[in-house]
Amino acid sequence: MSDINQIFKVETDKGEIKDAELLNIISNNNNEYAVYSIDNGDETSNLYASKIIIDENGKTKLVDLEDNSEKVAIIEIIKEMLNK
Repeated sequence: MSDINQIFKVETDKGEIKDAELLNIISNNNNEYAVYSIDNGDETSNLYASKIIIDENGKTKLVDLEDNSEKVAIIEIIKEMLNK
């Protein structure tokens, strides 16, 4: 999952499968995070970040950020990226 602008499928909270575009991969505290967008179909997109893990089968997976301090740290990194 290292090709920036790569399109991949994600499942939303509502169980819908949508196309997502990889915008960046960031590192923090020995973890990597995918920053990606999902088009809303109305000329707007939502921005997301998920932790990148390797599952027991060696496949790359994205998982939700569950720890609040982890969320805050990643949000701050993304804000810095957007302000450049």
